[in-house]
Formats: sequence, structure tokens, C-alpha cells
Amino acid sequence: TSAGAWLPSKVRILLDIAELSKKSAGLLAKLYVSNNKFKVNQPKVAKEYEERIKVDENSQDRPDSFWVQNRHEKLSKEDVKVYSLIDSVQHIPRVKTYIDIIDFILNGYVRVGNKLEIGPYIFLYGNNFLEGNRFRMGFRTTAGFSKQYIFKGYGAYGTRDNQFKWNIQAERFLSRKYWTKIGYQYKQDVEGLGVQDEFFSNNNLLTASTQLGLVNRMNKVELQRIYFESDVFRGYNQRVFFLTKNFIPIGRNYNFSFYPDFFRAPNVEYKSFHTTELTFEARYCSKDIFIVKDNRRIRLALDRAPIFTPQYTLGLRNVLGGQFEYHKVSLNISQRVKLGWLGRGDYSITGTRIFSRSFIPFPLLDIALGNETVVRSDNAFNLMRFFEFIGDKNVTAFYTHHFDGLIFNKIPLVKKAKLREIVGVKAAWVTITRRQRSQYDSSHFPAKDKYGFDNTLVQFSNDHIPYVEAFYGVENLFKILRVDFIHRITYQERTHNRFYVKAGLYFAF
Repeated sequence: TSAGAWLPSKVRILLDIAELSKKSAGLLAKLYVSNNKFKVNQPKVAKEYEERIKVDENSQDRPDSFWVQNRHEKLSKEDVKVYSLIDSVQHIPRVKTYIDIIDFILNGYVRVGNKLEIGPYIFLYGNNFLEGNRFRMGFRTTAGFSKQYIFKGYGAYGTRDNQFKWNIQAERFLSRKYWTKIGYQYKQDVEGLGVQDEFFSNNNLLTASTQLGLVNRMNKVELQRIYFESDVFRGYNQRVFFLTKNFIPIGRNYNFSFYPDFFRAPNVEYKSFHTTELTFEARYCSKDIFIVKDNRRIRLALDRAPIFTPQYTLGLRNVLGGQFEYHKVSLNISQRVKLGWLGRGDYSITGTRIFSRSFIPFPLLDIALGNETVVRSDNAFNLMRFFEFIGDKNVTAFYTHHFDGLIFNKIPLVKKAKLREIVGVKAAWVTITRRQRSQYDSSHFPAKDKYGFDNTLVQFSNDHIPYVEAFYGVENLFKILRVDFIHRITYQERTHNRFYVKAGLYFAF
């Protein structure tokens, strides 16, 4: 430049991610960056340098004539051949099949035309004691339908209860630049108690597997949710939820009832309840990077910066039928730490505290996320039973170490398979205050199983002993699978499943 410093005008990167063979497709990643019209010695305010490059929403719709006029340099003969090759390769049946299958596995939807997708396929069939065989069909609109409005939902039917359930959601983008949108959800369905809400779940396979006869304690749900989301500034995302929800517990050997104030009104018994909540959730990561596709965006875990996720929920009594007032405060800190030749480590620490001046039913307390399915989950305790640990004070800690082939790469035959080894540990300290726990003391109640839950199904943890499970495993199996060998370290007397092998989809290049 005129100031003497060297700046890159062109950058070309080619990655050979997966080799091509006679029986499988290969995978190449090519990146080309061209810069021009450099301006030097014209300082700007620091904030302007923080602005990330934004891809124009209509960039994919530009005609070839636009790129001919605006491309920094004409395409070389080699570039023309590459683009022609890509266009032709995409129409080869085998390659097109690979693309369709990968998109289907990752997103779970099948595109019908340019405006609609059907799925997720993983929820097409389920089975539980209440519904018997459960069949479900869902949809969502694409950017071809609208870049401003998103509609999605599903309908489900059980052959045993002969009832139709449904869910509908509508979202509207107020600003795509700041990913600002507002949405509404209405749902009438059945849910398993102690299972993560599908609205927040990022593991469809795990959520679907809980429908295969594994959950005995369920509840009929009718809920309405209004939500708002926006990137307030770079790296900081704010979400607000307003929720009203009916709980009607049902299940085998599950006699749910509670006494809101046993000492003042011992005969006032409830078998269901209604709650109204207002939740504020923030997420901050100084180096967030997202890929935007259609009306969705995916976060890339490429940075080393920690992610902070505080959340506050207020239970609103006497608002739209809400019966309880409480405060839930939680903070999650997670991070991927790169450790050089030793690989990388992923950790997540969460602390939760619930405050209430009066008794609240146990489904509203903090429930450690268990997992009785055969599908492994990063966010759940894979050998903990559903609803096994509940409380109003909870601290959980997860750590997974990825060696990235440190050991396996030294074993000839294993190295060829490109397998990678992992180890990890998960722990939870779940306790309950004396005031809240006293409400469940059977001596306070006139009859057995009339105090909120069955102690054979839900047990409290020892304040001084955390729940701990450890695991080791293999990832990059057949490029898409991860298998964990899991050991339950504490509270072994509560279950026969002290060791289990679970698998799940896992992609990491």
C-alpha cells in the first residue's frame, strides 16, 4: 500500500476433508477471498472495525450479469472449468443422493417444492402407555415462501386415546441484520415429566426416543407462548418469553396431588395446576460466528471465548390463572478450550436457585435432566432416570475431552479408520431447602401417596454426595456416529443400570 504495509489482495484455501473412493463420495472445501480499493491512513472509530461482514440477503438471487460487472477480476479458464464441474457434479445421481441424505439427516426435513418442508422424520412414530401408537406429521415454511414470516407446526394422533394433538408457531422477522424476531406458539399435546421441552431442545433424536414407551409420568398440556429475540449488539443475544401452561398429570402408578397450604387448609387438594411465567434469557459470547441458511442460523464453535447464559423466570400469581409466585435464577458458563497436541476440552457449568415464600408443586422445581433412552445426549445425564433428582438448588458440571486421534493415530489399522477417542465426566449437586422438602413429608398427610409424588419414583439426593457419571468413547465412527461407554459412579443402589453403551449422531471435521 501507499503506507508501506502489505495487505492480502487475494486468499485461496483448499481443504481436502474426505478422500474420494470408488465406493464413497469425497468432500472438498474451497475458499476464495478477493479485496480491492484499500484505504489507508484514514482512521475510523473503533466500533466501525467491529462490524462483521454481512452477506446481502439477495446475494444468491443475483443473475450472472451482475457478477460479471462486479467481480474484481474475470474468471480464469480454470475457474470456469471448476464452476462448470460443480454444476455438472450436482446432477450426478450418486452425488445428488449424498447431498439429499446429508441434508435430511442434519435438518430432519424433506423439501416439497420451494416453499415448504415436511418433517422432522424422527417424530413420525412414537409409542407410549397413554396414546399407544403415536403418529405425527409436521411442516415449516422456507425462505422461498417468505424471508419475513415463518410458519411451522405439527399434528399428532394416538390410536389408544383416539385424540388429536397439535402445535402451531408463527414468527416474524423485524430485522435480519440483528436477528430480531417475534413469535407465538399454541400447543395442545401430552408431555413426559422431566423431559426437556421440545421448544428448547437441540437434540431431536433424543426427544423422539423418549416417546418410545420410556416415560410413565406424563401430563396433558395446553400452553401459549409469546417470545421475542434480538442481537442487542455483537455477541449478545436477548430472549424474552411469556408463557401460560396447564398441567394435568397422568401416568401409571403416578398419583399426583398436592396441598398448597396443608397447615391452614389441610383438606384443599389439587390434582392439576396452572402456571404463568415471564422469562428473560441472555446469551453472551464475544466471538460468536453464525452460518445463515434460509430462515435459520447455526452457531459455529470455532472460538475460545466462554459463553455466558443467565436466565431469570418470574412465576406470576393471579395473572391469567397463574397459581404460584416464585423466582428462578440460573447461570450457565460453557466453553471449548483448545489444548494443542492434547486435543480440546468442552466444559459446561450451570447453577440454579429457586426462591418462593410458599409451597410450589415439584414439577415447577429444578429437575436434573435424565436420559433413559439408548441415545446419548451432551446436555443430559445419560444414566440418570427421568425425574430422579429434583430440588430448588442445583449445580451441574460437564466436561468432555476430545483427544482428536492422539492415541488412535498411533495404531495403524485404527488410524486408517480416522477414529477419535474421548473421555469425560458429569456431576450434579441437587438439593432442596427444608421448607420445600417439609411439604413432602408423608407424616403431614392423612393418606399415602397424597403428598405430591411417589417416593419410589422420585428421591432426594444427599446434600454431601453429588450424582456422578463418567464415560469414554469413540467419535467419527463412519464419519457421523459417536459411541459412549458410560459408568454410574454414585447412587448405584438406586438402579440396575450402572453401565450402559449409548450412541448418537456427531459431526466434527
